[in-house]
Amino acid sequence: MPKNKQSFQFRMWSFVVSPPFEYSIMGLIALNTIVLMMKYNGASDTYDKVLKNINIVFTTLFFMECILKIIAFGVLNYFKDAWNIFDFVSVLGSFTDILVTEFWVSASWGIVL
Repeated sequence: MPKNKQSFQFRMWSFVVSPPFEYSIMGLIALNTIVLMMKYNGASDTYDKVLKNINIVFTTLFFMECILKIIAFGVLNYFKDAWNIFDFVSVLGSFTDILVTEFWVSASWGIVL
């Protein structure tokens, strides 16, 4: 917990450790899991694109969670917690997946978006 209770960091800390924030993140994780399970072989291109876009939204929200927690806890304290490291690595993996599937594949065909 930040020492200065009047600071922006303390207000951010109060926000990210609050039950509504934590329950919201749990809900997002559950929804993201459902969306990830909705992929299947033979799906239409439109269906796949919708799922990809939803995945990008979830990845962005989880990235924002990481940033808010880094601001709240400080970089060193954030990375002292194993769950935060797990979250950060998971978001980094999702971000890498998006970059590879969206840009690498397009670049291999000579098209850069």
